[in-house]
Amino acid sequence: WGWERDKLRTGEKAVVRFRFIKHPEYLKIGAKLLFREGVTKGIGHVTDLQAITTKENAATMG
Repeated sequence: WGWERDKLRTGEKAVVRFRFIKHPEYLKIGAKLLFREGVTKGIGHVTDLQAITTKENAATMG
């Protein structure tokens, strides 16, 4: 869309990217996804997957 924001309001739609922090899950493209973090909730489907490299893993662990 050519613009970036870090917040969505109720009823808005967007393509988002996020990373599992504590408990990684097995996902596949096309799978439905429901997540919750505190009072924040989201629902959608997986459109793309990116592998986490060892370098990225080390950066998040340290």
